[in-house]
Amino acid sequence: MDDGHFWRDVDRDAVAKYTLGRQTQSGGFSFYAYPAWGVDVPHVPDTYAALAILQILKVPVPNNEACRAWLLQEQDPNGGYPMITIAYAAFKALQLLGSRPLQDPRGYLQRSAQVLGLIDTPKLNLAGKTKTVLQCLELWRAYDMAAGEHLKEAIHDAVVHLRGQHEGYGNPGVSVIETKAAMELCQVLGLPLDPDALDFVRRCERPPFGIDINPTSVSSSLECLRAGLHLLCLFGVTPRYPEEIRNYTRSCQTDTGGFGRAPGAIARLDDTLQALQILLMVQGRCSPEVCA
Repeated sequence: MDDGHFWRDVDRDAVAKYTLGRQTQSGGFSFYAYPAWGVDVPHVPDTYAALAILQILKVPVPNNEACRAWLLQEQDPNGGYPMITIAYAAFKALQLLGSRPLQDPRGYLQRSAQVLGLIDTPKLNLAGKTKTVLQCLELWRAYDMAAGEHLKEAIHDAVVHLRGQHEGYGNPGVSVIETKAAMELCQVLGLPLDPDALDFVRRCERPPFGIDINPTSVSSSLECLRAGLHLLCLFGVTPRYPEEIRNYTRSCQTDTGGFGRAPGAIARLDDTLQALQILLMVQGRCSPEVCA
């Protein structure tokens, strides 16, 4: 794939400058970091996003050893983290630095699964927590923690329960974002994908944005575009409106060099990562590293 073709869609140098400017003295990153005002508090998910951005840009990570040391100390001595979202981001960030958490987190992951209702629960309800459950089970897989058949059946039933109108998934309302999360959860557990989910995202594809949040709304965001493209990747098909997707994504780049979730929104590291992932997926780069 021609990298020059990819970078016609975005100001690469501006993205690099924005991302590097979000690094704190500790080595971690934060989208609101501004040392000149004394705002210098790193954030684990932002650090993962920044490292992933720099990898895509092929820019070395400054103070990478300090960054690694800070990430390692964010883990509790018992292997835990404040929440699964932090645990997932820390694992992914350390992976990008060629490292892993110091402490074995499997006990923490088992306890987290119980809190999420994945263990010894008669009926699993995924409403409002599909993404968290997905992150927990991805960490299970990373640490060779097997999901038994009972858990797989419970999650399959819970995913079916999320199905709503227009063959989409979500509660209280269906969306491309929730449908992607439901199908990705099935993929992680080796469950079959619902072909109707592909029909759903296909009916969300239309101008002017390329992919809308659902078939009845004319509304989008970077999260929506990324979710829709990921769904299409899961089914091995290409988007119908790649130029509209590129145009929308370009319009989200701010004068800071970073991207906001929608045109006119403030730039954030996670949205900047999503923008680059969208542009890669539009070009057919659907590797796990891009879609993660």
